Amino acid sequence: MNDRGASAVEMALLMPILLLMVLGLVDFGRVVLAHMAIEEAAQEGAMFAAYHGADAGDTSTDIVNAVRGSTTSVTIGAGEVAVVCSAKGGGDQLAAFPTVTVTISTSITPITPLVSGWLPGGIPLSAEASGNVFTKTCLATP
Repeated sequence: MNDRGASAVEMALLMPILLLMVLGLVDFGRVVLAHMAIEEAAQEGAMFAAYHGADAGDTSTDIVNAVRGSTTSVTIGAGEVAVVCSAKGGGDQLAAFPTVTVTISTSITPITPLVSGWLPGGIPLSAEASGNVFTKTCLATP
């Protein structure tokens, strides 16, 4: 019995599976990085809104620009950022201050061929952060 070429055949059979596993791990890492980046960007937007109120002449467009400028690892479109301002209820000290909520909803396109075929719209990601507006005036919507 001759075993010449057996290792080449085994490699040819296993290589696609190994490549899919490696690319899947790379995609997983990209998704984790992107999720951390949009969480930090949402927190940055909420912090910007908390310290810059309508008294300073800022609008929610300025919040969106602060969110988009806070990260370089993920491209965040202006339509993917939502800014909502609401009055805070309850009997605590900060009840007089409104709450601003910044929500980011985006997606990451996987580089793994089979995964991108299963998820044609990409992997959806979202993050939300809230903060009290210290100027007692919510930011105007654009």
